[in-house]
Amino acid sequence: MKKLIALFLLVQLFQLPAKAEEGITFFEGSYSEALAKAKDQHKLLFIDCYTTWCGPCKWMAAHVFTNDTVSNYFNKGFVCYKMDMEKGEGIDVAKRYTVKNYPTYLWVDAGGKQVHRSVGSIPAASFMRIATNAVSADNNMAYLEEQYTSGNKKPALLLAYAYTLRDAYNTTYETVADEYFHSQPVADLSNETNWKTIIEFTPNINSYIYSTITKNPAPFNERYGKDSVQAVLDNLALESMQFASQHKDSAMLEKSVTLLKFSKDKDIQKEAARGELDFYKRNSKMTKYTAIAPDYVTKYFWSDAKALNEICWTYFMKVDDKVKLADAEKWIAQSVKLDDSYFNTDTYANILHKEGKNKEAIDMTKHSIELAKKSNQDYASTQELLDTILKENGTTNSK
Repeated sequence: MKKLIALFLLVQLFQLPAKAEEGITFFEGSYSEALAKAKDQHKLLFIDCYTTWCGPCKWMAAHVFTNDTVSNYFNKGFVCYKMDMEKGEGIDVAKRYTVKNYPTYLWVDAGGKQVHRSVGSIPAASFMRIATNAVSADNNMAYLEEQYTSGNKKPALLLAYAYTLRDAYNTTYETVADEYFHSQPVADLSNETNWKTIIEFTPNINSYIYSTITKNPAPFNERYGKDSVQAVLDNLALESMQFASQHKDSAMLEKSVTLLKFSKDKDIQKEAARGELDFYKRNSKMTKYTAIAPDYVTKYFWSDAKALNEICWTYFMKVDDKVKLADAEKWIAQSVKLDDSYFNTDTYANILHKEGKNKEAIDMTKHSIELAKKSNQDYASTQELLDTILKENGTTNSK
């Protein structure tokens, strides 16, 4: 009897269907061949635009592309293709579709026309929503854009288009979202649906909806509480700092900073300081950056090792003034005191070297390399720095 059971189980095992390949299956070949395959199969071509250094790209590949629901849908519904945007054909494709953020996902038709687009690391459920919109005749980006530019300003279309633009990391979504709010009766703006939309879209401080709330906060305060409404307004101002940084809008930055100075939330004040510094760094206004950094370090970042390290790395990269570098040396020493790690000891060593303190720089570089070894991190750039300093000192034994 036992033998019969064993034989039955063995037969059943061989009759089980073969396990499907894990993850999205990507076509291997040229871009034109991938387009041709999509045309033959009457499908859209899905392109994963990535780079080798992109952390979110790797996260998507490991956690979302391997999801059974996602992979089954993509393998059946699209011809899937992936391209390194910094190599080979990827360079031209990046130019053609203006790919500047990673990861970017493109859905294109057989003629190479972009039908849909999204950007960033996206949870599986949201990624599925975006993918189903790509194949929807009245929800994909190409259709919504065509309708919008032809003058269709129906509320439902405006909202759908705003969501699609936001998924694509296109900041004009704020303008479209504001048009949606304009389409709503003023009395309806404080209803639950619109309030959730306001929070989700975080329009900037120059928007109609921001002006509406600040001019007449009573209906919002009564429904959601004054503190909750103020928290939303503070977050809108923070988002506006990012918008200002992307668009080099100094006026919006200054307005945001002024508004946030009155916030009672310490974390909001800290984020505002971080945002202001980021604006001046991104826009190469280092005189302004170094003018406010000392005060902000003392007020907001003295107990934040990573924030101190980020500021000090900016000083290392962009500041040559010895007095200001001396400030950075004090700050990075505090960062290391808070958290003696590879990330900030490497910064410390670079600053010391830039100051001409080679003996101290050698000691710190060796210490940084040891920390990197313990945590299994790549320290090639730090080793290169050590070799450079030793060569300057007439020494070659860096190991």
